[in-house]
Amino acid sequence: MFQIIEFTGTGGKTILVDGFKVAEELKRKNPEAYEILSNTPIPTHYLDAKENVNMKPITNQPIFVTLKNENEGGKKGTLIQIRYNNDDRAPLNNLAPEDVPKFYEVFSLSFFLQY
Repeated sequence: MFQIIEFTGTGGKTILVDGFKVAEELKRKNPEAYEILSNTPIPTHYLDAKENVNMKPITNQPIFVTLKNENEGGKKGTLIQIRYNNDDRAPLNNLAPEDVPKFYEVFSLSFFLQY
């Protein structure tokens, strides 16, 4: 963890955000978008030619991982994990072609959400 108690200089911009806060605001402002990102499994693939690494997970997960039932240790629908790495995304070959535009609309909306 990186923490600065006091900073008096300039610069220091970051791309880090509170993903759980973003998800909460998205759920409040656009429940349909939240549902799509909670229920659409995203294929991922990591490839590093220099290190000869080629990994493709067995299962695809949605960006917002939620509890699916009460037996998982909490209230159904509770957000427990955010899974996103822009560098590891793979083609959306698990979606019907007609669903792809809606997914990208929701996907881009979520990352430009201001709260």
